Amino acid sequence: MKKYIVFAAMAAAALCLAGCAQGLDQDNAVPASKGLGNRITVTHEDYSIAGGATSGTKTLVRNNKEVWWQSLDMIDVYDSQSGNKYTYMSDLASGETARTSTFTIYSEKDPESFVLPDGKYYAVYNSYTYLVTKYNPNAESYSISEQKLHMCLGGEQFCPAGSFGQGGLPAYGVFGNGSTNVRMKPLCGGLKFRLSRGDVRIISFSSLDDITNICGFFTVSNLDSETPTVQNDGVKDVGLLNITIYPEDGGTFKAGTDYYIVMTPGQFDGFIARLYTTDDTTIEVKSTKTQTVKPGVFGYLAKPLDEYGRIAVNLGLPSGIRWANMNIGANSPEDFGDFFAWGETEPYYEAGYATSTSPVWKTGKEAGYDYASHKYKDGNYGYTQYSGTATLNHDDDAAYVNWKYTWFMPSQANFVELIENCDRQFTENYNGTGVAGMIFTGRGEYSSNSIFLPLAGERCGLNWYSKNSEGFYWSRSTNKSEKALYMKINAPGYAGYQEATVNASDTNTGERYWGFPIRPVYISK
Repeated sequence: MKKYIVFAAMAAAALCLAGCAQGLDQDNAVPASKGLGNRITVTHEDYSIAGGATSGTKTLVRNNKEVWWQSLDMIDVYDSQSGNKYTYMSDLASGETARTSTFTIYSEKDPESFVLPDGKYYAVYNSYTYLVTKYNPNAESYSISEQKLHMCLGGEQFCPAGSFGQGGLPAYGVFGNGSTNVRMKPLCGGLKFRLSRGDVRIISFSSLDDITNICGFFTVSNLDSETPTVQNDGVKDVGLLNITIYPEDGGTFKAGTDYYIVMTPGQFDGFIARLYTTDDTTIEVKSTKTQTVKPGVFGYLAKPLDEYGRIAVNLGLPSGIRWANMNIGANSPEDFGDFFAWGETEPYYEAGYATSTSPVWKTGKEAGYDYASHKYKDGNYGYTQYSGTATLNHDDDAAYVNWKYTWFMPSQANFVELIENCDRQFTENYNGTGVAGMIFTGRGEYSSNSIFLPLAGERCGLNWYSKNSEGFYWSRSTNKSEKALYMKINAPGYAGYQEATVNASDTNTGERYWGFPIRPVYISK
């Protein structure tokens, strides 16, 4: 099945919502005494306004707004009364595509002499129906007693450029009672996306909570309605929770080309997409916006999917830990991002004041980065939490709270590993941005991978010090004192240093209320 659809831009990472409806053709009537013959004519419901879509879909379409069949496409047909199943195959020759195709009975030993008895039938296009009996032997693909279709959307999707894979977009239609014409309704929706880079080989896609199904088993009821009901069954124990998509040719996704992720209808609170590249880099895209998937509707991202992502750079470190390509709150590697007190998960200033010398302070934080502002102060210049040698809990880890689940503040040991296992180069003008900092580059086969840590300085009290001269980065660790550990980078010539230096010794301790940037590490589940 070929799919040629372009959908209008929408808010970043949010799915457009609407329904499509189309009446059933009742042409080409065949006398009941002769049955319905051995062929049916099947058309995909189109996405045009005239074809049943409403203006609310905001769809722009090309190639006559059609979903097309291709050779070897198969349809299962269920007798509404007996539940008997018949399989039909498209008559299109290899390489041919069409919106409307005749299908010939395939499951019978003598196709030419076969005559389908007249009656009412439900036609299903879905290459994963066999999974219903594989994983749930008590469920039938069509239940006579319930008058429902039980179907399955697989967790692996092989995507050709600009189209769906064969069987990739489940659809359903009703025919019979003298007619051999079938008009198929789409049963799933999803996301249309592009990439700006050509080295992505695999993409995994899941709900943000990693619990809500976006594929797997679903049920179609109200089968005779113009708008049948599609319900995600929520089965979570058969490896069909998340979706992994691959380029159909086994290579990499092509930059600037449309691809489609097909999902079962339903609502989930945000999503996570992880893009894996040929150089073993992981790009992670997260949206916390509630998403609603409706049949026949595909949301469209305003810019390439990878451009929303935070890159987890593989520097070939012994631990396998990967480092983020930018700080929390930053929009690029050279951006300083936000400043955090240790154990706090949000800045003390209002949004938009990260690089202001006179920020607007939040209520209760009017003293700026001062002991009086810290949430765990005990009033005697001590703290109510994390005494002695300790590590931040997830709830107090700014990386975990802001970036979610697989990102963490580094430990002091992570900093030491970074310093000892990477080549380092100081620059006063990173990529022409005028920002000074240290470039850490992997060794050996990882020598093409690097991260840049800008010298953002520090915030103390109401002031901002040492911009482009010193860089301080919090770890998630404390030492035996009431202070926390950090990594420090010095520019050459600053404070008596002849050369740029970087260190993460156990003597690098700072007051917890100081404001430092945070560079997260990525720890895959």
